Amino acid sequence: MKEKMKFKKMLALVGSLAIVVPTSLTVVACGSKETEAPKTELSEVVKTIEVDGNIANDAVKVLEEIEAKNLEVKGAIEINDFKAATQIQNGSAVVRAKANTKFTGEVIITIKSLDKTELSEVVKTIEVDGNIANDAVKVLEEIEAKNLEVKGAIEINDFKAATQIQNGSAVVRAKANTKFTGEVIITIKSLDKTELSDVIKNTEVDGNIANDAAKVLEEIEAKNSEVNGAIEINDFKAATNLENGSAIISAKSNTKFTGKVNIIVTTIKLQLSEVFSNFKFTDEKNVQGFLDNNNLDSITNKILSHIGASSLDEAGLSLENHSSNSILVKAKPDSKYRGDVKLTWNLKLFEISGIGANASNVNIKNGLKGYIYLDSTTNKIKFFDVVKYFQKASVQVHQNFIKYHTFNFSGQKDFTFNGRTWVDNLPNIFGSLEFIPGSKITVDSPELHRILVFDKSTNKWQGLTKKTEFILNELGDLTKSN
Repeated sequence: MKEKMKFKKMLALVGSLAIVVPTSLTVVACGSKETEAPKTELSEVVKTIEVDGNIANDAVKVLEEIEAKNLEVKGAIEINDFKAATQIQNGSAVVRAKANTKFTGEVIITIKSLDKTELSEVVKTIEVDGNIANDAVKVLEEIEAKNLEVKGAIEINDFKAATQIQNGSAVVRAKANTKFTGEVIITIKSLDKTELSDVIKNTEVDGNIANDAAKVLEEIEAKNSEVNGAIEINDFKAATNLENGSAIISAKSNTKFTGKVNIIVTTIKLQLSEVFSNFKFTDEKNVQGFLDNNNLDSITNKILSHIGASSLDEAGLSLENHSSNSILVKAKPDSKYRGDVKLTWNLKLFEISGIGANASNVNIKNGLKGYIYLDSTTNKIKFFDVVKYFQKASVQVHQNFIKYHTFNFSGQKDFTFNGRTWVDNLPNIFGSLEFIPGSKITVDSPELHRILVFDKSTNKWQGLTKKTEFILNELGDLTKSN
């Protein structure tokens, strides 16, 4: 009985044990062994091991991408060692199988680098003022200053500087190891043009040198070589000897200059050589080419009378190199004249008179026969036939000399002539006498009153009253020595 009870208790214990055994376990027959199913390597399932960084670039997104492309591992994997991609390099992630799954192992996922940003999407300022930046370094600085995002990531290529005539250019390119790509063409705005007035400072042209448009242009370019070929003449007006002329200088369009300059063409100064081209001194007898005396005031008055001026200062003239038979007339800088001219004359030493003749000329009618004078061209002492000058006839016809006249030139010769002397020979005789300053001339005649000498005190020709000795100075003046 007791044995039956023991058996029933054993059955009840076995029954209770059967109730708590998990369903995952199996009861095997006595003598058999339990085995675990093998796990699948993750690398055999996950074949897509690249992810586009532009789509997924954080751990969650990358995990979603892997599971979406490998549904079998959904929920059975996790991300470790994540490194996001950039625009310069790839990222990465380690995908590992979770512990309580049928998978094992890990797979390294590459996250492809992000797309680079086009420079043209960032660099919106594509013009640079050439006056501020006109070399590669300056242009680069300007672009980076206005587009801070690209600072250090760009470089300049194909640089061409701007000028005052045309724009420059530069190609800005993204450096290789940056998040940018592509290039942008930069325009360097042309430099400010130079005002002509800043270059052309001399705005006057001498009308005596240049008095037509072409000549004025040449003068301006010659004095301002920087504008040579870059300017042109407009609105030209020639100068006269009464008023200034004018011209407008304009910068040509395709040059580095701009603006206009007004040019004054100064009045034409009269060339003294032309002013006095037909001028001849005349003595009081109106004989051309002769002066009665070498007085500077008298000479000055004759010069002023010719040009219609009251003084040398008014005319802007000076007189220089006064000699026995010439003087230099010279224009001052502020004069309306220019240049200089040498004026000459024959200086009368003596007048010779005789018996008056029945002639139309008053001088011949009163007995004037001739001059003993200092010649301006040969610098010799000569005789001039006044009768022949006025009447076209020789003195001989009019009985010029009644008595003998004697002239002694110290160191040279004595000359005696009378009414019977052929006057035509007198120029030849006197033509051999040299003008020697400081020499003595002794004059004697039975009719001294017919030999006249200029009296400076009365400004008249006076006849001699006695035998007289004269000293001849450098200016051809006669001074009595007795």
